[in-house]
Amino acid sequence: MFIGWCGVNLNEFHEEEYYFSSTTRFIFIGRIMKEKGVDELFVAMKRLIEEGYDVHLDIVGPFEDNYRDKINELNNSVHYDYHGFQMDIKAYLKKANCLVLPSYHEGMANTILEASSMSRPVIASNISGCREGVINNVSGLLVNVKDSNDLYEKMKKFVLLDDKSKINMGKEARKLMEMKFDKRKVVKNTIKEIEK
Repeated sequence: MFIGWCGVNLNEFHEEEYYFSSTTRFIFIGRIMKEKGVDELFVAMKRLIEEGYDVHLDIVGPFEDNYRDKINELNNSVHYDYHGFQMDIKAYLKKANCLVLPSYHEGMANTILEASSMSRPVIASNISGCREGVINNVSGLLVNVKDSNDLYEKMKKFVLLDDKSKINMGKEARKLMEMKFDKRKVVKNTIKEIEK
């Protein structure tokens, strides 16, 4: 059990029915910067699109200046939507099939906790701060850091899953949050540790 530094409000980020669409809708939430693995994400998406997979990427978050031209380019494509910085991400997660976070390093990624709480599978880097919130091949998929080919393979694997498998993956993500990351439990355990 993690103490003190992570947890999610399961009432605010409540379980949502799976969003069905012929298009697999991935979502990235975070600052658009190299260290978040966006270069690898864009490469993986490009390959999927070129190979004829029906995929879409919603991008939520501010971008660093050196990504301005890239974001403008992507936003002119039917396969991408850039939504800028948003205070409330729940509406975007609700319409997503899977969160993708190929970050190089993280503390504890709140976006993983929030997406998982809303029963959304997660594809994330196999690094500290990400792997704790994902059970590989159960609640999501872990990828090698800085590896666009592995990210492409895992995103393709997710696309090819049947609907039932995707729904089950999302349910397992929610279960993990209830078991390990319920903010109420985290606060109680933190108080216990402080009192020791």
